[in-house]
Amino acid sequence: MNFSHIYHLFARYPVLANDRSFLDWLKIHGASSWRETEIDTNDQRDVIVISHDELTAYAARIKFKLLADDSSETCTADQSIISVREFDLLRSNSKHSLLRAAIQSNKINRCEITSISPYVNFDGDDYTDITWKIEFVRNGLKYILSISEAGAEEAAHGEVEVQAKSSEPIAIFNEWLATNEVHSPYLFKQQAEAWTSGPLTVREKAFRIFSNVQRLYRYDSTIRNITEFTLRDTLTRDANNYRGICDEWAVVQISYLRAIGIESRLKFLIWTQGGRVVGHACLEFNNGGKWTHMDALWNAFDNAARYRSSGAQQLTVMDADYPMDSRSNSPAWGVPDPRGDGKLNPYADFVISPPYPGNRRPGYSY
Repeated sequence: MNFSHIYHLFARYPVLANDRSFLDWLKIHGASSWRETEIDTNDQRDVIVISHDELTAYAARIKFKLLADDSSETCTADQSIISVREFDLLRSNSKHSLLRAAIQSNKINRCEITSISPYVNFDGDDYTDITWKIEFVRNGLKYILSISEAGAEEAAHGEVEVQAKSSEPIAIFNEWLATNEVHSPYLFKQQAEAWTSGPLTVREKAFRIFSNVQRLYRYDSTIRNITEFTLRDTLTRDANNYRGICDEWAVVQISYLRAIGIESRLKFLIWTQGGRVVGHACLEFNNGGKWTHMDALWNAFDNAARYRSSGAQQLTVMDADYPMDSRSNSPAWGVPDPRGDGKLNPYADFVISPPYPGNRRPGYSY
């Protein structure tokens, strides 16, 4: 179990961190992964948490209205729980039998699968309350296969770009503005400029990107091998439809910042909490010579102490620079790391300074 996921959940959804029914469920079942859906027209979204043994799931429908205040540089997430449901994933029409049958009938190879995710229907009955979606890539096309518990299947597909196109030329090389194997700023330029139009300071532009990423992107640890690798920005935004975990969120924020000429760089964090080791990623941007902390997932803008205020202890920081997929062929926590797939080993494919576990730094550590 990756204990980082549950701390990211509590940071993203304080309303769940204070909900007694969820905490009781979590104490009994633990958690292996969680994901969130897009916000609907009623400002509601579903958060689905899968138990440690993957036999049960807890789903909460949450009213989630993000209020960004440019003048005070704060984002307030107005959250309330609308309804909750618990799901038994191993009843007669079980997850495993449904998915196995769908994979076999569609001749899907395991290596083609990018994610297997549950979607819930709060108004469904015993056979329609969960839909499983298998996403897989074959011959440059992304397919989404939906399987309901009643046994119905529905497929869709579309173009997917795994590798970004060749980078635009840069007149003067600057690592903190550079295009590389995880950052494609020129592909994020149109969105970034739309978010930051008008006479804004560097800090104001950064906050606009922070608040828009917080609104648009979704946490999803059900994506295959997402914990073991750091994905390039286009995989997160395009192939995975604005979904990733903490390092993917940090990577795309950097790409948006660099797209409008703001220097930025990736940081890996390690701390202990509740007797466990927690890993995280955030970023810093250069504001007139001051490197400023930013973390949309944790709703922390220029607030490196955010993690300590949430219980992090012995926190250390590493700079993660110069990403190159060919730097190492070493497996990432036992998972093979082929070159050229846009998925980098977060330690072996970066230059990590200082080496793991990093060092203590002002704001973050004290």
